[in-house]
Amino acid sequence: QSTWGKMGRYVVAILSSGYHLTLCELEVYSASIITNQLNVASLNTTQSSELPVDSPVSSKAVENSTDSSYYGGYCSATDGLQLNWWFVDLGSILPIATVKIIGPTDCCLTDNNGAKVYIVDNIDTAFLEDLANNIEDFCGPVTHPDTHISCHGKVGQYVVIYSNVNSPIVVCSVEVFHLNAGNPFLEGNIAVIRPTSSATQSSTVTTHIASLAIDGVETPGQMECSMTGNSGLNWWILDLGQKYSIDVVRVYISQSANPEIIDGIVGTKLYIANTIDSWYLELLSNNQPEGTISTNSPFTDIQCHGVPGQYIVLLNNGSLQLCEVQVIPGLKNTDILLGREMTQVKIHDSEGCCSRIHHAISYWIDIQSCVLVGKVVISIKAQNSGVSTALDVKVFVLDGLSYAFQMEELAENTNDRCGSVTDLGRSIVDCGSRSGSYIAVLIAGGDHIVWDVQAYPAT
Repeated sequence: QSTWGKMGRYVVAILSSGYHLTLCELEVYSASIITNQLNVASLNTTQSSELPVDSPVSSKAVENSTDSSYYGGYCSATDGLQLNWWFVDLGSILPIATVKIIGPTDCCLTDNNGAKVYIVDNIDTAFLEDLANNIEDFCGPVTHPDTHISCHGKVGQYVVIYSNVNSPIVVCSVEVFHLNAGNPFLEGNIAVIRPTSSATQSSTVTTHIASLAIDGVETPGQMECSMTGNSGLNWWILDLGQKYSIDVVRVYISQSANPEIIDGIVGTKLYIANTIDSWYLELLSNNQPEGTISTNSPFTDIQCHGVPGQYIVLLNNGSLQLCEVQVIPGLKNTDILLGREMTQVKIHDSEGCCSRIHHAISYWIDIQSCVLVGKVVISIKAQNSGVSTALDVKVFVLDGLSYAFQMEELAENTNDRCGSVTDLGRSIVDCGSRSGSYIAVLIAGGDHIVWDVQAYPAT
């Protein structure tokens, strides 16, 4: 239920006498992040068709009328045949907070049932026909005549109401609210609830589930925060659904919780990972983090400087209470090894996508063009707990392939060497803008699994 900025101290639910008032959960969100309402009356609207009577054109849904009468001529309507859609062109790409849709009060009360709202970047006929299969841009369903849909900052230029159930779309008012353009964390935040991302945690205290830290509410009270137990190593993990180059992570903590919990957040370590399992989490806790929450301030910004990864991991030996986690990706750095084949020399056997290494091995990846390489990210783990964790890994940027097949010569090549890795887990090797067409890695000794290799161009 939207109250649209009404101010007050108390929220009251009233039910007529003679009935039990049963509430499973009540959530209250401040309007602090919904700051800008678009003037949609000045924007272009389009719909798939219109009924042949009463002229229910698409623009009637954005006339800012307070009347929701269809027969009074204040609503748009499609003809209900085959695919039905209505959209408004916002004029530019914007992060959308919420969409409010009001249907008619004097007819067609169930016509919008089955309709869905999407935020998309482009519009064409083929795209609209396949929109029902698009889960990435889906905001939510139209469930009743007065529907308030949260889009959690989805970015796009078009707000689309779509139905493929052979029922008209009848809309009397559409209001669109975008996130505050003055806050880059709201504009670019990719840590939001959506079909391709998910949050999990080591344990859950009462109703403080992990997803409360990515619900888009940045200044909540204690009840809107995720929370783990306080025994052993506790973790909170966000799966972004794909790999990103991460610039900044902002972490909000509660200011109304128990002082011991607030102070216990200090020392929480943040990691960016490309794979997650229980073994890897234990190993990760001993690695150098991207940053640490060092104060009990309302929020902490951790600079990650373009480190790539799919998982945002927060680790703490006490209770983890997180009110919001926002992740800002880098826009320039992309993994230049994506889709490239890796050739391995003197490999003895393999396990799936990884390499089981018994002796010294070199392998190389053809970048297929000459690139100034900035950083190489390599993830390695031991095959089993009995294997020594000692590593001797060297990373090179090469112009040609002759060295890759001669391990002794490659090991002595200091001119093209970026650096060395001596620890398990994920390591970042700075190549200092070395120019080359191949990434080569030489691993000597141990029985390890090469989990992932990425390379990023110099900026």
